Amino acid sequence: MAKALECPWCRSENLHHMEVLVYARPKEDGPSYRHFVSAVSPAVSFPSKLDGEALSENPSPRRSAVSVNFFCEMCPGLSRLDIWQHKGETHIAMRRTGRDDTLRELEAFACPPF
Repeated sequence: MAKALECPWCRSENLHHMEVLVYARPKEDGPSYRHFVSAVSPAVSFPSKLDGEALSENPSPRRSAVSVNFFCEMCPGLSRLDIWQHKGETHIAMRRTGRDDTLRELEAFACPPF
């Protein structure tokens, strides 16, 4: 049976995805391109080449990857689910990416800082 994702800030299972980022590399160790799709607006981006510091956005240092950004109903925490390949294995990780106190007003609930 599938298990629900948990907010890495407060452990709530009430997450909503905001956008999907696809990082594509035509060949291993090649240039990385980012495709963006928003779940909260009709925005879709054309592939944009990542270089310099932006290359670190790609969860995979050498291959393609997918990232899904979330906000939580129960706290102002923002998080990101990353899926990437490395040496024939598929890795998955959920991480904290920030806080957005403007998304919801829950002053009584405080998330721990990271």
